[in-house]
Amino acid sequence: MAVADRMMRAAQGQVALFEEVEHDPSATTQALTVVAIVAVAGGVGNAIGHAGGVGAAVGWLIGGVITAVIGWAAFSALTYVIGTRLFNADATWEEVMRTLGFAYAPRVLSVLGFLGPVGAIINFAAYVWFLYLAFVAIRSALDIPNGPTLATIILAALAAFVIMFVVTLIVAIPLAALR
Repeated sequence: MAVADRMMRAAQGQVALFEEVEHDPSATTQALTVVAIVAVAGGVGNAIGHAGGVGAAVGWLIGGVITAVIGWAAFSALTYVIGTRLFNADATWEEVMRTLGFAYAPRVLSVLGFLGPVGAIINFAAYVWFLYLAFVAIRSALDIPNGPTLATIILAALAAFVIMFVVTLIVAIPLAALR
């Protein structure tokens, strides 16, 4: 099945899509593709919105993809560990990665980040929609009730935030030199 079709179904919040990709090992590459597409879209939005020339634009794209993939893997791993260890969920890390990867779909709207305040509002709305889809994805992958799903998201997101803050600093320092 095409990535674009699955992205649309994910963005629509179709629970059946998250169940489908959970059980489809070939969807791991597609989930990575979704994360990369979203990262490139965000990189393009940032590059257009920030002056700095071609070097800075390329830096935004490369840094965005690296940061997004690391963030996806870290959030998936933390979600998997918390869900299986604290709430006795029965899942694999790959199942969590696949479902969470597709939850990123609405964040492709980050390409509009260059629109100033309007872009910021669109990005915020896409991020909130991503959080809802992450809830659906995690509940599907871990097969746990709503309360433990919410607790898993909160704990994993807090830990992922710390990790991503450090990764962003590591990636941003070389990018700052391109300005």
